[in-house]
Amino acid sequence: MSNTRYHNTYIDGCSHFCTASVVDYLPPLTRDGLREAVLKSWNKQRARWGVLIKGFVIMPEHTHVMLRGSGDAVRKFMQYSLAETSREISTHVRLRAKAGDAESIRWLQTFSNRANGPAQFKVWKERFRCIALNQEKAVQTRLQYLHMNPVERGLVDSPEKWKWSSFSHYQGEQCVLRIDSALSCGNS
Repeated sequence: MSNTRYHNTYIDGCSHFCTASVVDYLPPLTRDGLREAVLKSWNKQRARWGVLIKGFVIMPEHTHVMLRGSGDAVRKFMQYSLAETSREISTHVRLRAKAGDAESIRWLQTFSNRANGPAQFKVWKERFRCIALNQEKAVQTRLQYLHMNPVERGLVDSPEKWKWSSFSHYQGEQCVLRIDSALSCGNS
């Protein structure tokens, strides 16, 4: 069920902080192959829609990504990357379930129960969340939040130990995803 009180906001040319969560907060993104599928999809959609990726974190059951571009391009980036990764995740889980993996069997049942319309499986929650940020201070605050997410959750004791975020880029080190250097719009 979607939250009708929440409305995504978009401002052309600004940074947008977007979050997507797996249904029932299941954690399929603990598997490196599925994390890499998310990164691959983001790269594909970045090129397709002309958005810039300023930062990200991939958590076991959700993602945060900081995008810059037109509101329509950001919305399409999110819609298409979630559709693409939903197929990747459900295929992976189906194969593991077929091999008898008990956890995957439970996840597949949940994905099936949440499906609606013509879809057989629903991996991501009804709607992603997106908020436009028109001040650089707000962008920096959200980047710090997403980089600290794995630490706050107890997955690592410092952000540099979490490979699946853009923290390394901001430390001048190699990152698993190319980060674009453009700034947000608006005031500082």
